[in-house]
Amino acid sequence: IEGKLTMSITADDMDAISDLDGDFAPGPQGMDENYEFDSSDVDEKELDTSGFLDQEGWYHFEITKVELHLGLVDAENKENTPHILVTCKSLSSAKGQSPPGSVLWHRIYVGQKGGGPAKQGSIDSMFRFGIGCGLLRWGKVQNPDGSIKSIPVLATTGSSKFPIGTWKTIVGAQFIAQVQKEKPAEGSTYKPKFVIPMGKAYRPDHPDVSHVAKNLEAL
Repeated sequence: IEGKLTMSITADDMDAISDLDGDFAPGPQGMDENYEFDSSDVDEKELDTSGFLDQEGWYHFEITKVELHLGLVDAENKENTPHILVTCKSLSSAKGQSPPGSVLWHRIYVGQKGGGPAKQGSIDSMFRFGIGCGLLRWGKVQNPDGSIKSIPVLATTGSSKFPIGTWKTIVGAQFIAQVQKEKPAEGSTYKPKFVIPMGKAYRPDHPDVSHVAKNLEAL
């Protein structure tokens, strides 16, 4: 006679099992010991941290990658501040600085945690960096009173409005910037970050950066 064995486990039973620990304790929901990691899409260069810029100074950079991280949570389901991540590779160096090829990550914040537009300081930083890397240029507009002012406009069209995806077009652009070590918050256990303060970048031919060592062959 074929039969079927059934069991009914109550909440109290589950609490008792959990208290046993060891092999009797249920694993994390949705995962078990047969869960597999796939390394086929990762190469050695992506795991190498030795090439990150770790010295202050003026650098000649080339933009090698642009990523849009616009969600309110990241891939690990942690709260995210919407930003554009720009990967910059140094093309030149000077004594006491990181060598050519060193990588700097520059973040352009375009929103706030939890939603809402970015703070004005972040927007101003975005415009400065856009001018320096060539995405934007200064354009002239007339005020209602007839006076003229300069505003950042898209370099290709002269428009003062452009979609956020336009930032993807700056891959390959070059710029000059001063890199500084950012002081970590008091009590923080994170290593200090190296940043471009206020997004201040310059075109390589700008007179204010004529003193900076450049990779002339790359220009």
